[in-house]
Amino acid sequence: MSVLTDPGLNLVGGSWRDAASSLEVLDPADQRRVVGTVPSMDAEDVAAVYAAARAGAEIWAATSSVERGRVLQRAAAILRDRLEPIAALLTSEMGKTLGESRA
Repeated sequence: MSVLTDPGLNLVGGSWRDAASSLEVLDPADQRRVVGTVPSMDAEDVAAVYAAARAGAEIWAATSSVERGRVLQRAAAILRDRLEPIAALLTSEMGKTLGESRA
């Protein structure tokens, strides 16, 4: 399962930006197995992501607690609905057991 459709893109402030290169993610249990490819970020990319995160944090802080609760409940429901594929991905990327990935 891959979340990204293009491993050469970084999501920054809600927009996709080209990455200069990409990195292979290896299965820690079998380093010969590539489980995914992710964009590599340079200092400029990191600075842009940090600035977008700060701006997002300000928006989140100004959001009512009731609305934040709704967002978090929806996020939790999405995670529950996608539990098995997410758990399988965590297991391949991090070497966790399926039980740990499901928790």
